[in-house]
Amino acid sequence: MKATMHICRTGDKEQFYTLYMEVVATGKHWFRTYCHFVQNLAHKSVDALAKADEMREQYEAHYDSIDIQHHTE
Repeated sequence: MKATMHICRTGDKEQFYTLYMEVVATGKHWFRTYCHFVQNLAHKSVDALAKADEMREQYEAHYDSIDIQHHTE
């Protein structure tokens, strides 16, 4: 299973950096993908990336690989 942690700006005034988790799982005869909201991370980009990196360490045992993508919009 592979995961991508997406950090993007949200809120009425795009004041938050929010974390969404995208997961891709495959088997011999099946494929599944989903994306879900995890939580609001921070108001500053640097803080959001640091918190996402800490969370990635917690999730590493559950996935084959985890990437973090920071989206400016």
